Amino acid sequence: MKSCVSQEPGKNRPAFLLGKYWMALALVVLTFAVYGNSLQNQFVFDDLYAINHNAGVGAWADLGKVFVTNYQPWSQSLDAEKNNSSNYYRPIILLSFGLSKLIWGQNPFPFHLTNVIMMALLAVFWYALVWDLSSHRWLAFLASLLYLLNPIHTEVVAFINGRTDLTAALFIIGSLYFYWKWRKDNKIWRLIVSVISWLVALGSKEIAVVFPVILLSMELLQSHGRKKNIWRFEHVYYLAIFLLFLTARYLVLKNNLYWQKDILDFSAIGTIAPKNWRYLKLILWPADLSTYYTEVFKAGLSGWIGSLLLLALPAVLIYLSRKWKDVIVAFSSVLFLWGSLPAMGLVRNTSNVEFGERFVFFSSLGIALLLAWAFVKLIGRIKQRTWKYATIVLLVIYGSFLGYKTVRQNRVWESDHTLFREMARTSPQSFLAHFNLANEYAKRRQADSAIVHYQKAMEIRPDNIDAVNNLGVLYFMMGKYAQAEGEYKKAAALSPRSPVVYYNIGLCYQQRGLVRDASHWYRLALEKDPFFRPAGSALEFIENDSAKEK
Repeated sequence: MKSCVSQEPGKNRPAFLLGKYWMALALVVLTFAVYGNSLQNQFVFDDLYAINHNAGVGAWADLGKVFVTNYQPWSQSLDAEKNNSSNYYRPIILLSFGLSKLIWGQNPFPFHLTNVIMMALLAVFWYALVWDLSSHRWLAFLASLLYLLNPIHTEVVAFINGRTDLTAALFIIGSLYFYWKWRKDNKIWRLIVSVISWLVALGSKEIAVVFPVILLSMELLQSHGRKKNIWRFEHVYYLAIFLLFLTARYLVLKNNLYWQKDILDFSAIGTIAPKNWRYLKLILWPADLSTYYTEVFKAGLSGWIGSLLLLALPAVLIYLSRKWKDVIVAFSSVLFLWGSLPAMGLVRNTSNVEFGERFVFFSSLGIALLLAWAFVKLIGRIKQRTWKYATIVLLVIYGSFLGYKTVRQNRVWESDHTLFREMARTSPQSFLAHFNLANEYAKRRQADSAIVHYQKAMEIRPDNIDAVNNLGVLYFMMGKYAQAEGEYKKAAALSPRSPVVYYNIGLCYQQRGLVRDASHWYRLALEKDPFFRPAGSALEFIENDSAKEK
């Protein structure tokens, strides 16, 4: 594949591992430099459920079950017949967590170390692939560097559960690299590694379905109109792998209630342009990142027109590249615009998460490559040495900003407290942020702060029983039984069939010495559930105590 930038003299083929590999080593060192402070992070957010509290992860007997069950980080077992907690099939991630837990236990350090090592490998393979495609070592290094330093990727690397995106991206790029090496020397072992890598990517996250599109784009860019160079019999192996994965996924999820609720939402096509524009701004200038985005995108006429034009752009650039011999721009557009399609909401599921930094972890490779190309192109055209040095200085300043921001962003994921505090700051209208932050303050016995955030959560979602009930529990623990009673009665109005809320109200009356009123509420709890033992035991205690007094 010819590059849009001048090739380095005397280097018709890159010698990635056999030649000058110091740039690859530099990328590894830089990975640990910018993500090293994430190694001290704890298990946060979903990590606690996916690893610590998941009894189905971490037993040797369960390792084989990961291939016949859905990805269920909130599960307590790997029994697919009893568990419908997830609509995803990601056995590689479950296997990864299971092996790590078996070896390291519940120590978060090795989990974080694994993520950082995988990020380093991704940067190295991306460097190798771009170098192989362009025959320009500095372009490849700069494309990897800009991708590596960008803080928009912190959520994936510093958050253990981000391993889904990290593993998928690593093995997609690895598969593309070994495929391209096989196309050059026809060594069958490279093809085998490529096919297996794609299977691993598919088993890590659904984003891997974009691999055939990218591979076909690479072939089109290399062929320059010669159709016989595009199609090869060996592509059947990839088709077989894909069919195998789809079959396994269907068999595992066919009875899953969450999966059955997935629907194709073609209206999401009209939101591709505004979403990509938002992502592009975050990638280029990631100064105002958030751990949780509450933005809602609607498909208007302008959105539809812009989205359809964007989707057609990579194909147009691929066609034009045959005349320009300028393949980097076309390849970058394929990665960013077509590579992000699985995250554009075309399939609506129960998570209802529409926008997030992790969704462009893979596709932002295209923007990093495009920026590197623009810089190399600009440097090549500048004649005056002063201006050339000034341009290099500006790039160094920009890269330093990215790296500094990444280091700071790693600290956000240090603990649940730091995570939810930042989430509440950057997404003040997020119920999830305020509710979880209130829980953290309650654990820390900072009652006043907890009350503020419970009340804020209730303002956002007044019908959420969890926030109301937790606030009642907090008041009860503080000895403010009248306030607790008020919150519990709100909870009872929201969930009139739950025996727990009536029992809680009874506890408030009992603590205030109002035994007759407490008995009334305990009886109401038993009316809702005659087998609710706490209410039965409390009522029995009151009756026995009353009998002793008589």
